[in-house]
Amino acid sequence: MSGATDDHIADDERLWRRIHPTHYQDTGGGPRVVSGAFRTTDLCLDRAEILEGRGLGVAFTAANGVGVGELSAAQLRAKGLEPVPEPEDGNPAHAVVEGTISYRQAKELSSECVFHPVTAG
Repeated sequence: MSGATDDHIADDERLWRRIHPTHYQDTGGGPRVVSGAFRTTDLCLDRAEILEGRGLGVAFTAANGVGVGELSAAQLRAKGLEPVPEPEDGNPAHAVVEGTISYRQAKELSSECVFHPVTAG
């Protein structure tokens, strides 16, 4: 565990991105997250360790989605993207990558993320 703090996101910290149903494909070869999941301005993420420390899991981040794509802060930084803590009322784990993510960056992130589906129950 990275020991998440309110003011810094460590390289090994796991970050979750909600995957909307339109950003997910099951092509028979397993689930695939498409680049549109990361192609946005001001990419919102949740810090997994903070949520898990409060007894919350993937379903919290994935609300109205099919699951989450998990990346480390180091993976984002390797692409020149900086995750910044930005807690909100009702979500102390909220973080953001400010600015516009390029198509290339989004494509790389979508192929590198680990998909965690929401399970019923």
